[in-house]
Amino acid sequence: MYEPPKTAFRGASRAILTAGPLCVALSLAAMAYMELPDVIDLEPAALLGIPVVLLFALIFGPFVACLPIAAGTFLMHHLADRFDILSARPAWAAAGLLAGTAFVWATGLFATSGAVSFALIATSGVCAWLSHSRTPPEPLAPEPLAPEPLA
Repeated sequence: MYEPPKTAFRGASRAILTAGPLCVALSLAAMAYMELPDVIDLEPAALLGIPVVLLFALIFGPFVACLPIAAGTFLMHHLADRFDILSARPAWAAAGLLAGTAFVWATGLFATSGAVSFALIATSGVCAWLSHSRTPPEPLAPEPLAPEPLA
């Protein structure tokens, strides 16, 4: 049976800190990809602005990501306790992708912005992957050896 480790929410804290900059970076990459096959114009001022935007995403992103990631981590630990197949990391990533897709579909972002839709869905999957605790299960204790009789 799956047992969440004592450090169960350590992965969630990694995901919370990663969510903002990852979503911004994926949005920028998706917007640049959508410009292809045209030339992607990058001005030096834009290149200097990207780290500033990522810094703001690192500062304010956790406020947005904290509640959904904490709730998803708690729910996945609860479900993994009941269903062993959901204790695998790919199952967590799939659940994150499904949750991100449901959010994007429910808010109608598919129709308005493909780049933001892609960024939110991919960020949800990566954050769910990161939320899975990396702590391996503790090994079973070996059987104690019986003392040999003295002859």
